[in-house]
Amino acid sequence: MLLSIKYNGILNDLFAAGILLVNLVTGRSPFNCADPKTGMYKYMASNQHQKFWTEFEKKLVVDPDLKDLINGMLAFDPSQRLTIAEIKCHPWYKRDVLMGGGTLTSYLDLADRMASKI
Repeated sequence: MLLSIKYNGILNDLFAAGILLVNLVTGRSPFNCADPKTGMYKYMASNQHQKFWTEFEKKLVVDPDLKDLINGMLAFDPSQRLTIAEIKCHPWYKRDVLMGGGTLTSYLDLADRMASKI
């Protein structure tokens, strides 16, 4: 317990989902280790998101809405992380996406379709 906050598995899962989202969309990991004193994570841990994205975007540009979503999912203080409901309401999440076969859908519709198959 780095911040003396009671463990919350869902908030930790949302952090991990944020890392996976960055990997899936950009093909790169946001940081090698979630150590608040070193590497790229030190910028996230100290709420210096602009410094993080300036370094990260040296190799590719990231959509501003996606950056905002990731900032919320990777918040250092777990109590400040976006909830699932907030993620589902986020502008980046609600965007239309092109699916195979040329059909448009939103991430929300896609998530609902996937959940119904579980």
